Amino acid sequence: GKTSVSYMILEILEAAGISAGLVGTVEYLSANKRRLDVDVNMTTPDPKNLYSMLSQMYNDGVEYVVMEVSSHALAQSRTDAIFFEVAVFTNLTSEHLDFHSDMDDYFHAKEKLFKQSKRSVVNIDTEYGERLYKKLAERGQFKKGCSCQAGDFCALNANVSYDGIKYVF
Repeated sequence: GKTSVSYMILEILEAAGISAGLVGTVEYLSANKRRLDVDVNMTTPDPKNLYSMLSQMYNDGVEYVVMEVSSHALAQSRTDAIFFEVAVFTNLTSEHLDFHSDMDDYFHAKEKLFKQSKRSVVNIDTEYGERLYKKLAERGQFKKGCSCQAGDFCALNANVSYDGIKYVF
């Protein structure tokens, strides 16, 4: 979910005429989708490489950076000095239990991102999304829930085809 969502947000920003960069699993991009020449193969690079990329993006006139933040990076404090304007939670599956001791450890690593964020968008149609949403509400942190049952936002009448996905938001 992180990769797809990050590209969607990048495209929305660029369509709105906003210069944006991307730090993610597939590639690192600066303004106008210029690939950054960085020899790193992690979703969220170590601070030295990450801050070098952010500096390049700043010099290129990037206004917003869309960043995939891995649970590994959060657990290893690679993004501790970064304040995020918005954090997005899509889902939590057992894919990284080779690194995290259990699902609760994994959840707490992910939760750290939302403590570093001004606003949050959370998919509450999942057990961990609902749990995160409740924790954010208890803290009084501004959040939005995405759900077709009880959220602030919902995708209706979804139609998936080879041409893409169309829906009413």
